[in-house]
Amino acid sequence: MVLNNWKKLPRSAKNLIIYYSISSMYLVGDIFEPIYLFILGWSLIYLGVLYTYSYVIGILGSIIIGRLFDKGFQPKWAMLIFELSSIFFYSVYAFYPRIELVFLAHGITMFLSSLSVSYQTMEKELYPEEIYESAFAIHMALPNATQLVSIISAGFFLTYIMPNILGFRILYIACTILSIISSLFILLGIPKIKKSKTSGLKFSKISKRILPLVAAELIILFGYSISPQFIYLNYVYNIAGMNLFLISITIAFANLAGIIGSLIAERGKSSLKNITIAIISISASYSLMYTAKFVRNMIQIFILSSIFAFASYISDTIWFIYHRTALYERVPRELKGTIFGVMSSLRMLVFMVTPIISALIASRIDPLATFILSSIIIIASIPLYAIGLREKSKIS
Repeated sequence: MVLNNWKKLPRSAKNLIIYYSISSMYLVGDIFEPIYLFILGWSLIYLGVLYTYSYVIGILGSIIIGRLFDKGFQPKWAMLIFELSSIFFYSVYAFYPRIELVFLAHGITMFLSSLSVSYQTMEKELYPEEIYESAFAIHMALPNATQLVSIISAGFFLTYIMPNILGFRILYIACTILSIISSLFILLGIPKIKKSKTSGLKFSKISKRILPLVAAELIILFGYSISPQFIYLNYVYNIAGMNLFLISITIAFANLAGIIGSLIAERGKSSLKNITIAIISISASYSLMYTAKFVRNMIQIFILSSIFAFASYISDTIWFIYHRTALYERVPRELKGTIFGVMSSLRMLVFMVTPIISALIASRIDPLATFILSSIIIIASIPLYAIGLREKSKIS
């Protein structure tokens, strides 16, 4: 069924998904970044400060770049500029990961992060509306498949072949090369589309008819941000004592779940019932991760962590596909850049203070307490979907 739907996609949509599949491979560098910084001597609080600083810079970039592109921008070039910042980011980690350059690399990347609205603009333009569920299923499945291979390969390499700083530097050289390849693919394989207007922090641009869906997404993402990946990695690496290969396997379960979740969602429809089931499952999985604090055996923690990664991500994938389908069906094509730009800014506002708060809770109170908070916050989004999905007509 996936193969048949792949054939239905236009070449431009296929190229966008191929680009995602290539670029998802170097995200292993982002995934292992906290562990690399732990090895370099960074504390959990320092990581919280780094990520909070990054979101503050992101807000500033959203305001400035939002105004710069108010008159319209070409999404293809926005994607390319954002990709070029990744090359610099990974180069810093590969060759000179001093603290001031790490902050600079994060600052540049987050300042330009509002350009990432171009990805959603491209998706809205290139994915056929009549098969949104199928398009997003492939959109999730293929990048998860390539990332699964890269995460296990990196974990094996860093544990059994080169378990030292040099190993990490080689990893980031590979990420730099993949980012260069991704940039070339944007140049050669991603088409230009109609220029879109975007906005910085103009909240009034969001229609009241999609506001419940936007608010629900922000609440769920806020729940995720309370228990960010560096909190999870701090627990399994610094406290539970797992090696990088075992950690990569737990994360690979998430990639496997992304593939399976895509196949499940492809067979269903975006509805209040399906979205509610997905959200309850995500919430339950975060509560499950908290129970790891009651076991001391590393193998048991590994099993719980793997179940958490699989259960949370299969549910997240299903939620993402159905949520994006419901949202995109209600966003008029002529306003896609503006609305997605405002949503990007709102996400950064939501994320701005959570890293340092999460780090303080994990280091001063309980290393897993944030997972209970996430569970409660995520499930609180359901009433908003009950409101937002009542209106079935499109805003176009």
